[in-house]
Amino acid sequence: MIKGSDRYGVFLIGLLVAASLLYFGFPRGVATVKALDGVRIASAMSKGTPQEPEDLRRLALSRAEALVWGADPVYARELSRSYHALLDFSGPDGRQSVVSAIRDASAAELTMRPLNAVAWWRLAVVTAAGEGMPQTDGATFLWHSVQVQPNAMSLIPLRLRTIIDHWGRFDAEQRPDVQPQFSAAWRRDPSSVMRLAENARRRAIIRAGLATEPWLLGAFEKALAKNP
Repeated sequence: MIKGSDRYGVFLIGLLVAASLLYFGFPRGVATVKALDGVRIASAMSKGTPQEPEDLRRLALSRAEALVWGADPVYARELSRSYHALLDFSGPDGRQSVVSAIRDASAAELTMRPLNAVAWWRLAVVTAAGEGMPQTDGATFLWHSVQVQPNAMSLIPLRLRTIIDHWGRFDAEQRPDVQPQFSAAWRRDPSSVMRLAENARRRAIIRAGLATEPWLLGAFEKALAKNP
């Protein structure tokens, strides 16, 4: 039989547990509610469906509001993606503010998930966009992207284009680490590499990237001869 004082103790413990659940669960609940407005848009983006600027702004706003109530790497990623997509719609006057927002969102994403190759790649892209040309910092971000996920198959073609743009910015220690991306991209889809061979400079960089594997370099030269 539970005595009166014991009942009081049980009640007090239950009250403390309930208060703790409410305290720790409330911010997450608010974050979920704040994020609801962007669920449809985020889902469509994940399927590769292009979004209108207004929808991208709605997604960015909902994710920014949700992140105020709790650190969630998924919301941070979707915030970065929405701003990155908005970059294509930004004019000269608003471009720098979008670039700054992408940097902040990507930094938040990497704080929560540092082993995120896409976030490191996105930082490289936006750094070049903000400065108007590839930067040494961007090359370092790309190097980090390769280091954490060298075999991110869906990212390899996008990342290779950015690597080519930054080729002259890699230092002597970084270049051997990023060079295998050329052969990985060729093995995955030679046509994706051929699409990057748009001019003499890019073709020279691709040759340098494939130089350690002569048979791949030979295949690239044959493909060039067929499609000069």
